Amino acid sequence: MSSHEPKTTQEKIRDIGICLFCLFIVVPLVSFIIIYTTWSMTIPDHSGPNYSPPSLEQSAHVATATASPASGHMIYMAQCASCHGDSGDGKGTRVLDRPARSFKAGGFSFGDTQEAIARVVRSGIPGTPMPGFARTLSPAQIKAVVSHVQSLGPERVQVDEADAVLTVEDKPVVVRGKLPEHYIGMGEIPRGLVAGNPDGLSFVYRGDDVRLLGTRQGAFVRRTDWDGRGGTALDLQGRLIHLVPDVPVFEHDGRPIQAKLAGTDVGGRRAAIHYKVGSTDITEEAGAVTMGPLAGYQRRMQISGGGDVLLRMPAWRTGGLERIGPAGAWTWWQEPAFDGRMHFVGVRGAQPLQCGGLQLPRRGTVEIRVFPDSPIEEAAKAGIPVKQAVST
Repeated sequence: MSSHEPKTTQEKIRDIGICLFCLFIVVPLVSFIIIYTTWSMTIPDHSGPNYSPPSLEQSAHVATATASPASGHMIYMAQCASCHGDSGDGKGTRVLDRPARSFKAGGFSFGDTQEAIARVVRSGIPGTPMPGFARTLSPAQIKAVVSHVQSLGPERVQVDEADAVLTVEDKPVVVRGKLPEHYIGMGEIPRGLVAGNPDGLSFVYRGDDVRLLGTRQGAFVRRTDWDGRGGTALDLQGRLIHLVPDVPVFEHDGRPIQAKLAGTDVGGRRAAIHYKVGSTDITEEAGAVTMGPLAGYQRRMQISGGGDVLLRMPAWRTGGLERIGPAGAWTWWQEPAFDGRMHFVGVRGAQPLQCGGLQLPRRGTVEIRVFPDSPIEEAAKAGIPVKQAVST
C-alpha cells in the first residue's frame, strides 16, 4: 500500500483519540509536575543554617491563640491550688487557720451544682479565708474553674428537688411567711420575709417592724406553710453566716419608731425592700461584697423625704459595737466573734454619733458593710483599722 493512500475511517478515529489524550491528559500532567517542582524549591529548610525560629512574642501569640482563654485547670492552679491543693485534696501550701475544703472528698456547704459553686466563687464565704472572685475572674473563667473543681471530686448524683423547694437562679426572689425561731426562747415570728439574690445570699427580715435578722448563704427556702393549722414556718435553707439581734433599730426624738413595710421589688439584680420610718422613705438592697481577702455582705439604703431618724446598729456585745475609726470615706466598728475573730462593720453616708447611733441623712444613700467572723489579720490586709483586743 502506498504511503499516500488515503486513511481509512478507523485510522482517522485512532489519530483523533491520540490527540485528545495528549491534550487533556499528558499536557496537564507534565504542567503539574513542572509547577510542583518549582514551588517545592521555595519551601524554607528549617534544619538549615538560614532558618530563623519565631520570636518569643510570636510564640506567645500562637500559644494564646491555640490555648483555651478560660482553661479551668490553669485558673485553678493560679487562684485556688495554694489553699485547696494541686489535686483538690485541701492540702495547699498556704497556711490557714482552718483546713481548706477537699474537693476530692465531694460535698459542698452550699450545693455541688454548677451555679451553687459559681456563686461561692463569685461571692466568697464570709467568716472563712475564701474570698470572692467576681472582680478577678470573668464569667467564662468562673464557669471553667467550676467545671474543673467538679471534675476533681467523685461522680455526682443528680437529685430532683421537691416542688416545695424555692430556688434563686438569675433573678431575685422574695417570699413572705412565718419565720422559724431564730433565738432560743423567742418563738416564731408571724410576719417575715426572705429576699434571695443570684449571688447566693439571702436576707431574713421581720415584716411587722422591718429590720434585718440574719444573712444566709446557699439554698433558699423550702416552704410548707400551706400545711398545718394556721400555717407552718418557712424552712430556711443554706447556712446562717450572720445572726443579728432582734431589737428595734430606728429612733426619732429619743424614742423607738416602727419601720412599716411598703412593698418589695425583684426587678433588678438584687431584691429591694421598701419601708417607711415616720416620714422617711427607705429602699434597701443587700448583696455579697468582697474587700481584699474578706467576703461579706453590703446593705444599701436609699433615703428620701427624711426627718431626724437615728439608726442603731444592733450588737451582741454589751455596750454595742466598738468604734475603731475611719478609713477613707468609711467608719469602722468591731465586735468579738469566736476564736479570736471579729465581726467588722463599716458605714458610709451616715454621721456617727457619740451615743453609738448613726444620724441618717434627710436624702441620700447609706451603705453598711458587714464582714462577719473574720480574722483580724485579714481585716488589716483589707484596709480596716483593726484593734488587736476589745472588751466583751
